[in-house]
Amino acid sequence: MKISHSEHEQEPDIQLAPFIDCLLFLLIFFMSATTLGKSFKAVEVNLPAMDAAYKVKQGDRLLVITIERSGKVSLDGQATGTAALFKQLRAAAQANLGQRIRIDTDQQAPMQTLLMIINQCQYEGLKNIGFRGRDGA
Repeated sequence: MKISHSEHEQEPDIQLAPFIDCLLFLLIFFMSATTLGKSFKAVEVNLPAMDAAYKVKQGDRLLVITIERSGKVSLDGQATGTAALFKQLRAAAQANLGQRIRIDTDQQAPMQTLLMIINQCQYEGLKNIGFRGRDGA
Protein backbone atom coordinates (compact mmCIF):
# COMPACT_ATOMS: atom_id res chain seq x y z
CA MET A 1 0.00 0.00 0.00
CA LYS A 2 1.39 3.30 -1.04
CA ILE A 3 0.96 6.40 1.14
CA SER A 4 0.73 9.60 -0.75
CA HIS A 5 1.84 12.96 0.52
CA SER A 6 -0.34 15.87 -0.21
CA GLU A 7 1.09 19.20 -1.16
CA HIS A 8 -0.39 20.87 1.90
CA GLU A 9 1.53 18.80 4.44
CA GLN A 10 4.66 20.46 5.81
CA GLU A 11 7.88 18.88 6.95
CA PRO A 12 8.27 18.98 10.74
CA ASP A 13 10.42 21.89 12.03
CA ILE A 14 12.95 21.83 14.83
CA GLN A 15 12.25 24.72 17.14
CA LEU A 16 15.57 26.40 17.93
CA ALA A 17 14.43 28.83 20.63
CA PRO A 18 13.96 26.20 23.45
CA PHE A 19 17.17 24.49 22.36
CA ILE A 20 19.13 27.76 22.62
CA ASP A 21 17.54 28.50 26.02
CA CYS A 22 18.70 25.14 27.36
CA LEU A 23 22.21 25.62 26.02
CA LEU A 24 22.48 29.08 27.58
CA PHE A 25 21.22 27.74 30.90
CA LEU A 26 23.83 24.96 30.86
CA LEU A 27 26.56 27.42 29.87
CA ILE A 28 25.70 29.76 32.77
CA PHE A 29 25.50 26.84 35.20
CA PHE A 30 28.93 25.44 34.29
CA MET A 31 30.54 28.88 34.25
CA SER A 32 29.28 29.64 37.76
CA ALA A 33 30.25 26.16 39.00
CA THR A 34 33.84 26.53 37.80
CA THR A 35 34.26 30.01 39.31
CA LEU A 36 32.91 28.82 42.68
CA GLY A 37 35.30 25.87 42.65
CA LYS A 38 38.28 28.19 42.38
CA SER A 39 37.45 29.98 45.64
CA PHE A 40 37.76 26.78 47.70
CA LYS A 41 41.49 26.16 47.59
CA ALA A 42 43.50 24.16 50.07
CA VAL A 43 45.29 26.43 52.49
CA GLU A 44 48.64 25.38 53.88
CA VAL A 45 48.72 25.80 57.65
CA ASN A 46 51.96 26.48 59.48
CA LEU A 47 51.62 25.56 63.12
CA PRO A 48 53.18 28.00 65.56
CA ALA A 49 56.46 27.16 67.24
CA MET A 50 56.25 26.46 70.97
CA ASP A 51 58.32 28.79 73.11
CA ALA A 52 56.89 28.21 76.58
CA ALA A 53 58.47 25.87 79.09
CA TYR A 54 58.07 25.18 82.75
CA LYS A 55 60.64 24.15 85.31
CA VAL A 56 60.67 20.61 86.62
CA LYS A 57 61.27 19.80 90.26
CA GLN A 58 64.53 17.95 90.85
CA GLY A 59 62.84 14.94 92.45
CA ASP A 60 60.46 14.33 89.55
CA ARG A 61 61.50 11.75 86.98
CA LEU A 62 60.31 12.66 83.52
CA LEU A 63 59.95 10.09 80.76
CA VAL A 64 60.83 11.76 77.46
CA ILE A 65 59.54 10.03 74.34
CA THR A 66 60.97 11.41 71.10
CA ILE A 67 59.42 10.86 67.67
CA GLU A 68 61.73 11.67 64.78
CA ARG A 69 60.66 12.85 61.34
CA SER A 70 61.25 9.34 59.99
CA GLY A 71 58.91 7.86 62.62
CA LYS A 72 61.68 6.36 64.80
CA VAL A 73 60.89 6.41 68.51
CA SER A 74 63.29 6.83 71.41
CA LEU A 75 62.78 6.81 75.18
CA ASP A 76 65.05 9.03 77.28
CA GLY A 77 67.47 9.35 74.37
CA GLN A 78 67.74 5.60 73.71
CA ALA A 79 66.31 4.28 70.44
CA THR A 80 63.55 1.76 71.09
CA GLY A 81 60.79 -0.08 69.29
CA THR A 82 57.12 0.36 70.01
CA ALA A 83 56.81 -2.97 71.83
CA ALA A 84 59.65 -2.09 74.21
CA LEU A 85 58.22 1.40 74.68
CA PHE A 86 54.82 -0.03 75.59
CA LYS A 87 56.47 -2.32 78.18
CA GLN A 88 58.24 0.69 79.70
CA LEU A 89 54.96 2.61 79.82
CA ARG A 90 53.23 -0.33 81.52
CA ALA A 91 56.01 -0.56 84.11
CA ALA A 92 55.85 3.21 84.72
CA ALA A 93 52.07 3.05 85.16
CA GLN A 94 52.36 0.18 87.65
CA ALA A 95 54.95 2.10 89.66
CA ASN A 96 53.22 5.51 89.56
CA LEU A 97 50.01 6.51 87.76
CA GLY A 98 51.06 10.16 88.16
CA GLN A 99 54.23 9.57 86.13
CA ARG A 100 55.07 12.61 84.04
CA ILE A 101 55.60 11.95 80.33
CA ARG A 102 56.73 14.41 77.69
CA ILE A 103 56.41 13.58 74.01
CA ASP A 104 58.84 15.51 71.81
CA THR A 105 57.87 15.31 68.19
CA ASP A 106 59.07 16.71 64.91
CA GLN A 107 56.56 18.84 62.98
CA GLN A 108 56.86 16.42 60.05
CA ALA A 109 56.66 13.23 62.17
CA PRO A 110 53.92 10.72 61.28
CA MET A 111 50.73 11.54 63.17
CA GLN A 112 49.91 7.83 63.41
CA THR A 113 52.95 7.20 65.63
CA LEU A 114 52.03 10.07 67.95
CA LEU A 115 48.42 8.89 68.26
CA MET A 116 49.52 5.32 68.90
CA ILE A 117 51.73 6.44 71.82
CA ILE A 118 49.01 8.68 73.27
CA ASN A 119 46.47 5.83 73.05
CA GLN A 120 48.87 3.49 74.84
CA CYS A 121 49.44 6.04 77.62
CA GLN A 122 45.68 6.41 78.08
CA TYR A 123 45.24 2.63 78.04
CA GLU A 124 47.81 2.28 80.83
CA GLY A 125 46.14 5.06 82.85
CA LEU A 126 48.90 7.64 82.41
CA LYS A 127 47.28 11.05 82.16
CA ASN A 128 50.11 13.46 82.95
CA ILE A 129 51.32 13.89 79.38
CA GLY A 130 52.97 16.96 77.89
CA PHE A 131 53.95 17.73 74.32
CA ARG A 132 56.77 19.64 72.74
CA GLY A 133 57.01 20.25 69.03
CA ARG A 134 60.17 21.12 67.22
CA ASP A 135 61.21 22.00 63.73
CA GLY A 136 63.38 19.17 62.45
CA ALA A 137 65.20 21.29 59.86
